[in-house]
Amino acid sequence: MATHQKSHKRLTAAVISAAMLASTVTMSLPALKAEAKTTVTQPTKSVKQTDTSKLGRFKNEKAVIYQSPTATTGTKVGSQKLELTYYINKKAVYNKTTYYQISNYKNASQPFIGWVKAKDLTTKTHKITKNSTTKRYIKGTGKGYTRPWGGAKNIMFISLTTNKNTLFKTKTTEKVGDDTWYSGTLNGQTVWLKSSQLTTKKPSPTTIKPVLKKVNRLGRINTQIAKVYPDINNLKQSAEASTKKTNRTYYITQQATIGKNIYYQLSTHPTSTAAVIGWVQNTELTTVAQGSAKIPTTAKVLNGTGKGYSIQWGETKDIVQKTLPKNEKFTIIKAVKAGDEIWYQGTTKDNITLWVTSTQVKNAPKPDTTDPAKPTEPTEPTKPTEPTKPTEPTKPDPETPAQPETTAITKVGVLKNTSTKIYQDLTDLTKSQKAGTTYTKENFYVYKQATVDNKTYYEISRTVGTKTKSIGWVEEGQITLSNITSSTTTSLKLYLTGFGEAYNISNGTTNNVVYSSLSNYRAKAFTAKKTEVINGKTFYQGSIGGKTVWITPEQTGNNYLAENLRKTSNITQKEMQNYLIMKKGESYKENELYKLVPTFFEVQKEYGINVQFLIAHAILESGWGSTKASQIGKYKNNFFGLQAYDSAPLTCALYFPNKKEGLEYYVDFIYRRYLKPGALYNNGVHIAGMNTKYATDQNWGRSIARLMEEMKPYDSKYYAAQPESTLDPAPIQKTYDHIIPANKPQPSTFYTFDQGIIATASLITPVYSMPYASTARQIGTLSLGQQITILGHNADIKDDKNSGGRWFRVSYNGNDQAWVRSDYLNIQNLAVTNYDDANVRDKATTKNSTVLATLKKDTYLKLVTDDKGKVVTTKDESNTTWYQIYIPSSTTKAWISSTIITKF
Repeated sequence: MATHQKSHKRLTAAVISAAMLASTVTMSLPALKAEAKTTVTQPTKSVKQTDTSKLGRFKNEKAVIYQSPTATTGTKVGSQKLELTYYINKKAVYNKTTYYQISNYKNASQPFIGWVKAKDLTTKTHKITKNSTTKRYIKGTGKGYTRPWGGAKNIMFISLTTNKNTLFKTKTTEKVGDDTWYSGTLNGQTVWLKSSQLTTKKPSPTTIKPVLKKVNRLGRINTQIAKVYPDINNLKQSAEASTKKTNRTYYITQQATIGKNIYYQLSTHPTSTAAVIGWVQNTELTTVAQGSAKIPTTAKVLNGTGKGYSIQWGETKDIVQKTLPKNEKFTIIKAVKAGDEIWYQGTTKDNITLWVTSTQVKNAPKPDTTDPAKPTEPTEPTKPTEPTKPTEPTKPDPETPAQPETTAITKVGVLKNTSTKIYQDLTDLTKSQKAGTTYTKENFYVYKQATVDNKTYYEISRTVGTKTKSIGWVEEGQITLSNITSSTTTSLKLYLTGFGEAYNISNGTTNNVVYSSLSNYRAKAFTAKKTEVINGKTFYQGSIGGKTVWITPEQTGNNYLAENLRKTSNITQKEMQNYLIMKKGESYKENELYKLVPTFFEVQKEYGINVQFLIAHAILESGWGSTKASQIGKYKNNFFGLQAYDSAPLTCALYFPNKKEGLEYYVDFIYRRYLKPGALYNNGVHIAGMNTKYATDQNWGRSIARLMEEMKPYDSKYYAAQPESTLDPAPIQKTYDHIIPANKPQPSTFYTFDQGIIATASLITPVYSMPYASTARQIGTLSLGQQITILGHNADIKDDKNSGGRWFRVSYNGNDQAWVRSDYLNIQNLAVTNYDDANVRDKATTKNSTVLATLKKDTYLKLVTDDKGKVVTTKDESNTTWYQIYIPSSTTKAWISSTIITKF
């Protein structure tokens, strides 16, 4: 990860459609608007209320909500409140009729919606139980909800497949009927999952190997900071493309798929392996498919337009000839199709080889071969017209075979292989054509099925804009079908993230691509005119660049995604504090993030950057200030993960003396690198623009925009009238590093070893100012055999994946905190426990010995050495080796079995 951006790999694709988002926002409000009113008359009488704890859903839209059990009028539920789950905290019986008080809050003291007759609700008992601390992992099945036993409109995550095997730390455990539900944090949001969606079995680690396949494409690198990977099997090593590799076209002959990510191998030559420059992710490229084309049989000349290139579909740096002569002979030696264009490679009269498009040439003029005019020959006299013969009667056609009856269905399908037969007429199955490459790797609509001779056939249709055109019929078994479980018209106004591809059909595949990249349409308005759900995944149809396309909800966001972040918010400090309490409860007032709200508003005044964005970003980074990420905020006053590299986040994150300095540094950082006109990473003064370079997670911007909408719904009139801030504060001159001063509180995961852990360099050992640092941060070298004292280890630092080496903290040449790797060292007297409940005994045996201490996993131990510096060991009656150690933080000697520790 580059120093200017945070990777956000912990964020997965949060699948929240705009429709679900709207319902989630509605859920957070203390009351819901009524659709229609119904007057219900009943006598007035006081009624006793009793406490209860249930969850409920409306059975139908005819139910009525009363402000009290004795109210004479009520409000009809309507369809808006169906498929939502409500808390029931109160019960009342009036005129032998039971009423329940429904609310959006668990706490009965919070505002409620109203009273509903029990017969109009489906209810389940609700009990808050002691939270289980057992580790659970997401199976990847079902959906995630905003509350336990959630309805269709409480869905937060439509699919959990991308979160399979993710650790789910439960915050609360609740019983709903016979089912147990757990709440926890997923993708920065509190979500509810049923016990059947979780497992206590720890998933085995899996390594996703790249799946390689041959392709024939051309590509261009979009930006100079695109990552180029020399080895597709090691994505931790990369280099920026720089200006040397942009504005030129490359051959692409190999594609690698790793999970859901696609990478292309770029080369400056179509076949030579020596010309390969590396691998680049498809989102960082603009590519087109390449295929063969016919060489014209007629002679061609240049028409004098355009430029000549060294490669087909060439770019600026591929130009061979800036101007082309008009009517000069052009001898074509090769023809290809690149995207929608035909390109010709040929030679000019000066024997220069170059590439041009078919529109840059024309037919050569034909030589004048007209014969001299001949004298006109005399014409023969006109012959008399013969009498017309009577017309023979028309013979009847043989009987036309009847077409089989068809049944209407709603599906999409992909042909299984190139040999699949496509029939035009089901009454004549002797005639067909093979699918070939023309009709494979493409999704078709399937609206009809028919049966002929006990065999089922499906009609496949291609999309042409908003219409479909029949291709023919294929036999069952030759097509993979998926059901369109929902298809509705809508008018959702959204904005494009600029990520992903657009297709001519929902659930499109390779040959359905309309736009291979949407980067040119980032933050542009998009109206979803139709939605379809296929295999549980939602797709939107709308228009982009004048073309009808299909995209997914993950490629869109709300108004805040495209709004200018240099327009200050219309939310008040009190409204923001109320929002945080509404989301997290009264106890949240003690949270560091809540306490920092006034400072956020001060910084908005200083920099003119939207405060909703600033706080939403802090929430996303720190998990509402309550996850492990908040440790960086707690110990380093750094709520935004600045310099928190994935390999060692807590160790490497910048340290600030106080929270205001940390906040000001972050705001100054994003202003000067992302939002200021002309900034290095400025791709627009909006969240969608920041997302392109600030975070690798493509859902980062959508998640922030959704939080902003929750804080205060977007007001188009306000933002249309609000001017862009012109504030340009002086740059922060103070420099900061990552080291927490020794007199400040230190994280418990920063282990300090007992004094006297000595290591000897077994290789020439580089010493760095921080772990996993670049060569620029190397501060020295240990020579072969040089000794150094090991001070400690920080548990947040990942082991080196190639060697298993751990990074150890040392003191070096006046640097109180420097770092070396264990696999470069010979460490004589250090070990670490492998398990919890590791017993330390007074004797080197499990028989007739006393346990002096019980240690947790990853406890570092100083081993006892003799006068010659050799570690003291012995063997027990079972021939097991035991090490003599010092009980941590003491001089007491004891013994521990070699079976439960690892010696360095």
